[in-house]
This record gives sequence, C-alpha cells and structure tokens, in this order.
Amino acid sequence: MVISVKVKSSIVGLLSILIILGLTTPVSALQLEVLYFTTDQLAYEVGETINMTANLIADYNDGGWCHIVFSIITGQGSLFNDGFYISPSPNARLFSSTYTILPEDVSPYPDPIVAEVAFEVEILDGESYQTTKQIVYVNITRGHLKVRPRTNLSVQANSNASVVLSVASIFNESIPLSETDVLVELISPSNETVFSNITTTSTIGEVSLHWDRVPFSPGAYSLRVSGNGTNAFLPFSESLPLSIEPEPSTLIRIEAVEEVYGPTPTGQYYENATIIVKHVDINLDAITNSTLRWATSFANGIMQPISNGQYEATIPFNTTPGQYQINVISSNANYQDAAEYLPINVLPRSLDVSIITKQMLPTNTLSVDVTLRDWMEFEEIASIPVNISVSLNSWNFTSSGISNSTGQVSCSINVPFNVWGDGIITVSTESSTYYTISSTTLPVELLYEPSIVFNKEPVFVRGYQTTLNITLLNPLNEALTNISITMLDMNGDLIASGSSGPLTFVLIKWSVPTDISLGNYIFTICILPNPHYASEKVSSFNAYITAPLWIVYNELDWVFTRGRYSNVSITPLSESNLTDTIPLTLQLNVGTILFQGQVTLRSESNLSIFISSNTSKGIYLSEIVVVHENYTLMHSPFIETTILTAITPLIYNTSAYYQEHLIFEMTVLDDESTALSYVQVEISDNETDRLISQFVVTDTSSPQTVPLPHWLSPGHHVFHVTFDGNYTQPGHLSIELIVWIRTAIHISVTPILDNQAILLSNKSLGSFQDLQIASTISSGSISSPPPILFNGTTSVLSSEVRTTSLNSWPRFNSGTSNLSTVSANFLIISSGNGHTVRNLRDLNSFLLSFMACSTDLEVLPNDITPHSALSGPWITTSERKPS
Repeated sequence: MVISVKVKSSIVGLLSILIILGLTTPVSALQLEVLYFTTDQLAYEVGETINMTANLIADYNDGGWCHIVFSIITGQGSLFNDGFYISPSPNARLFSSTYTILPEDVSPYPDPIVAEVAFEVEILDGESYQTTKQIVYVNITRGHLKVRPRTNLSVQANSNASVVLSVASIFNESIPLSETDVLVELISPSNETVFSNITTTSTIGEVSLHWDRVPFSPGAYSLRVSGNGTNAFLPFSESLPLSIEPEPSTLIRIEAVEEVYGPTPTGQYYENATIIVKHVDINLDAITNSTLRWATSFANGIMQPISNGQYEATIPFNTTPGQYQINVISSNANYQDAAEYLPINVLPRSLDVSIITKQMLPTNTLSVDVTLRDWMEFEEIASIPVNISVSLNSWNFTSSGISNSTGQVSCSINVPFNVWGDGIITVSTESSTYYTISSTTLPVELLYEPSIVFNKEPVFVRGYQTTLNITLLNPLNEALTNISITMLDMNGDLIASGSSGPLTFVLIKWSVPTDISLGNYIFTICILPNPHYASEKVSSFNAYITAPLWIVYNELDWVFTRGRYSNVSITPLSESNLTDTIPLTLQLNVGTILFQGQVTLRSESNLSIFISSNTSKGIYLSEIVVVHENYTLMHSPFIETTILTAITPLIYNTSAYYQEHLIFEMTVLDDESTALSYVQVEISDNETDRLISQFVVTDTSSPQTVPLPHWLSPGHHVFHVTFDGNYTQPGHLSIELIVWIRTAIHISVTPILDNQAILLSNKSLGSFQDLQIASTISSGSISSPPPILFNGTTSVLSSEVRTTSLNSWPRFNSGTSNLSTVSANFLIISSGNGHTVRNLRDLNSFLLSFMACSTDLEVLPNDITPHSALSGPWITTSERKPS
C-alpha cells in the first residue's frame, strides 16, 4: 500500500509539472496510472530469484507508445534491466519480471547489501508525454548452499566406485559453489570418521570421490560435505546418507528336482524335494556362514550348510498337484542378498491297478476284482471312479464303479456259454485331485470246463487193469481232441494219465493194486494245461473197489422149452472170501426173472428154471445180475438163451412105392395148438439110420411127396421122422410101412377049385379085391419085370448107367432071399426068362407061412432080392418116437 500511495503522489506531481510547462495533452487522449509495484519479498540471498510485479493502466491513442522497465541497482551498479513496450488498454494489467541473484552480484563483504528495485514507465501520445518510476529497496545477503548427489549414493564394498556431489545454491542448483575448497568426510554407522578429504569443487560445483576398491565395510554411512563459505555463500555443512553395499553374491543350483509327486489323499504319504544350492561371490568363490532361507506358498524353512558354500534343504510337498516355486534367498552381512527361484511341478500320483480274475466254472461266471493302490506306497485308494470292460471277439461287456475304502471295485460277469478264448480286460480310472487317469489292460483267457462223459461207467476191480474211456465235450457238445488228462486218487496223487491226440476220446488205464481195500473211493479227473480248457479239476467221481467174481457155466448153451422146468448149473468163484454167499438174479433181457436167490461162493449151484407159456419163443439174452457192492462179475453177464416151444406132429394117409415116392399128409402143432407154417422135416431109415430125405414144408395143408432113394429096397420099413421149426423143440415119429413094387404081370389063369375054397376060407388074406386076385393067380411068367436094385457096393456099373437104362440094370440068376430060408426056397421057380415066379399053389403056401412068421418080412441092410407082388400096401403101426 505504501508503494502504491507513493506512486500516485509522484504521478500527480509529475503531471503538474508537465501542465505548467505546457506539455500536457487532453486527458481523454492519455491515461496512465500505476496502481502498484511490488516484489515478492524484501530480503533475498544469492541464488534466490526476485519476482517483480507491476499493476498499471496505460491507455493512449494510435500512434503513441508506452515503455516499461524493471531494473535492479546496487552499489556495484546496475544488475538487471528489463524493458519492453506495451500495447494500450483502458484496463488494469499485471506485468512481471524476475531476476536470479548471482554470486557476483553481491559485494565481497559479509554484510548484506541494499538493492534498489525500480519500475519505470514512459508513455507518449501525440504531443503528450508522461513518465513515472517506483522503487522498492530489498536486502541481499550471501546464499545458502545445498549438497546434491549426482550419482547413486550406494557403493559396493571392495569394488571400484565413484561418488559425485554437487554443491550449489539451495534455491537454484544451477548456481554452483565453483572452485572452492570443501571438506568431505565419511562417517561410519558407529559415528566414526573413516574418511576425510579437502577437495575443490569444479566450475560447476561438483565434488568427485573415487575408490579403486571401496575399503569400507558394508553399512549405512553418512557422507558429510562442509565449507567455510564465500562472498556469495554462507558456510555450510551437510550430510548425505551413503550406503556401502555388500559384495554381490550368487546362488548356484547344484541339485533341484523339477517334478515331485503329490501326496496321497490321506496325506500319509508324500514326496520330498531335496534342493542343494551354492552361495558364491562375484568371483564364484564359495561364501560360508550365510543364512539361506527357502519358501513356498505353503511352507518355509532354513537350509542347512553342508560344505564348501553348499546348502541343502528337504522340502515336503504335502500339497495338491500344481505348479509351484521354491524361493531361496541368501543372507550374509558381507554380501548382498541373492535369490534363486526354483520352479517345481507337483504331479498327480499314479495308480497301481491290480486285476484279479476268477472264472467260475462251470457256471460261466467271470468275477473281476480291481484293487487301486498308490503305485509307490501301495496304500489302498478310495473314491476313484473305475470303468471295467471285457472284450472277446465280438462280445463286449462294460461295468463301472467307485473304489471303496480298501480300494476295491468288483463286478461279476455272466459270460455266454458259447464264448471262450483270448480276450482283453481293460480297467480305466477317471481323473481325481491326487491321481492321474490310468488305463490298464490284462490279457485274459476265458476258458470253459469241458463236460466229462464216461463212455462206459468205470469199474474198479482189485488186481485188474481198468480202462476209462472218456470223452470231453465243449459247451456246444462237440468232442475235443488233443487232450491230456490225469487221474488222481483221494490223496491227490497221480495214478494214471492219458492223451487223446487226434482222437475224440481219451483212454486211461489204471491197474488196481491187489492189496487195496475194498470200498468207496473218490477219484478226480484233471485236464493238463492247454489253450481254451480249464486247467483245473474238472470232475470228481465215486468208484467202489470190488473183488473179481467169475461165474462158471456148466452148460455152454441154454435152451429152454416153455411150459417146462429146466436145470442149469453155475459155480461162482472169487479170489476173496469176504462173503460166502452172494445174491444173484437171472433174468431175460425183456425183464422176465428166471431165478432170484442166493448162491454160495466156490460151490456148484443148480438153478431150477421154469419158462412160462406166455414167453415168446426166440433167442434172448439171459443176464446174470450180482447185486453185491464187493464183487464185480469179470465176464459178460449175458448168456444166449433159446426159448423153444414143444410141438405135436401127426402123419396120416401114408403110401410108398419102390423107386417112386413116399406120399403122406401131416399136421404139426405147437404147445398152443397152433399149426406151424414152417417145418423142417427129416426122414431116415430106422434100420440103417440112413437119411432118406430132408426138406422144408411151408404148406402143411397139402400132401407131401418125398422121392425115395434107389438104395431103399422094397418091403417092410420103419421110417424115423424128425420135425423142427423156428424155435421149436424137435418132434419125432416112427412110420412103419411097406415099400411096394409096381409090376406088370401076364398070367394064364387055370382055375383050381380045390384051392379056391381054401383061399376063400382064409379071411386073413386081405380084402375082397385081394381074394379075387388070389383066386385068379396061376403059374406063369413076368414079362418085362422091373429092375432089381442092388447095393452100390456090389454093382459093377456106374450110378449114371443105373439110373438111365432099365435094360442096363443087373440081373441075378439067383440071390439071397429076404425071407426065411424055407420061404425063399418056396418062392423061387425057374423061368425061361431067367426070373422065377410061384404058381398059385406055391403062393398060397407062402402066404400062409409068411403070415405065420413075422420074420419073413425082415429086410436086412444088404439084401437085394426080387420081391413078389403080393397085395396093395398097408400101414402096420405109426407111433411118435419118445423124446
């Protein structure tokens, strides 16, 4: 305010002077008013800046001007002069200027100086001119200094280092303390001066300190710079913090794993990471007595020194899998801290998957038991999702589950009966917090247990070799080949074995010991290992060890006639006398029981057999059944048995002629009075036992004609006839008859009355026809008589000749009579043709003697004698031959 008042009074005075002088212009043309002029303060020091401000109104017409000047004047002269023209304006305006006080601006005395700070204005408008000046007096003293670092105030111990400082005005660092001696001191952390040096500042006020090798221990020091001052600057002393850093150090990784496995879910097991680092200086020399700390996101600790600057730590990684980092930081008073960052990957653990399969045979069930364990610690792992799949050819099966507290997942698979062979079981686990996904495969052979078939039920007899014929079938009932099997006894000892090779059955032979006890035993059939078949016990079976038994049949052929009793004799034999008697049953294969009872060992037993009439005739097998656990029949229990029927044959209406035929009718009935449709007939001569004929009759309703052999002589004969049919008891008959000779006789009859009465009176001669014939018989001769047969042993002709020509048959002048000597002599009469006949008288006498003596009709085997034609044939008797 004072300054402003002064300005106004000065202007009024100035204007009055100008008016008096006649130099004024119209007021409306010029206006000048200095409202105030001021400085920011009244006292300054070197380095400070004087800020000058003027507030004025300057307005003038066009063609005029206004000039203002800021200036500073001391006793040494003008320091500053800042002038410039301004444009007119009727409004108040601020104008300013600054000046920084330099060292040379002050007197070389320690006392302050007074400076005149002035503001002058000149204004011209046409012929009007005005001027004014305002002055402010300020004090200027020496300035304060400030020490400023130009380099980092941190040096490294034992290393080449430089420190540069700048000493300049506290207000303006561009105004330095140049070329002036200053004292530089280094104060230790313990407040001791460890360095002191007087140095001269450069022209720009810098002080430089340099150490080829910093000799000070690391620590926080004070760098103190002081000076006595100059004409421009006051004395000063200022301390700056100087840090002497320890030497740099480095951590070198010696050993550090990059991966570890995380813990088990229970945290009971986890993996440790061992790290070893080495602490070295800049020259890679080992640094001892350091403290090294490690830290992770979940734990921290101190490493243990081992040797030669190496430090070791074992870090437990009981943490979930993921990416981690181990931070290692060294600490040593003489060295800078060093850090090493060790990345480490905590891996999820792996699972040990154990697959146990068991095939349940013969139910075709496959059980799969999966156990999950930690692959390193074998701890059972629970709560893991598990998928189980089985693949075999085109058949597949899948199942899933979650492992229980014992790490197990089980499933039972019903395998189709027609599925077997090589397959794959795949067990895969899903992801979990602590374990990786795993997949394990197990080759598996799905087997089948063949069905065992005994082709013949085994029989074990002490002291004998038993052969087991065994067939093994697959589930499709197909016979298997190339099989090797064994047979084990109750103790599991091998007693027999066998192999089928390309055959579809196996023969196993076992010689039963002679000293083995009789009784029940358990045997086992096992398949030896081979593809597809279950190499385990297949089948166990019971078998009874028995003693051998033989039945001696005293009759080799058993032929029974139904409706009758028959006896057969057997003798049971055995090497064992455990039992004296054994039960025995004899029955036909149709179930008919012929005998049932007890028989005694080593004794002949007679069995009375009755065949009922309702048993069909034919051939059967009689079976002997021995029902005793200690004995086995050692030969076939079957005996061929023939059941016959008794027959009743009948023969009637019989006739026979020499060298012709035997003609008869017949009926043959069985025991049910049924005529047989098939009959075998055999006729033989009872005297010579020579066969006359043998033939088959299929039609018994027709007469039977049987050719008589040539050797059969005429005359009286007894024929033995045997009848047989299908499964019949042979029947027998005896036929007594005369074989007649058919002859052609030419007789000249001369009646003899005397003899006729005799003939008629003989009633036993024959029929009426016979009597007529006899009455007409007289002496005569036979023309063309039939040939007389003779025994072949005495004939000189062949049989062919004898059978083709009647004339060729031998003739006999005489021969042996087949009658008695008397009768023969009586019949033979000499004839002109070489044959003899009897006359009627002679014949009558013969007939009487013939009927009186039955021996006259006896025919001897070798008698070959011509016979007289007596009368027609007749049958004496016919009886059935006793059986």
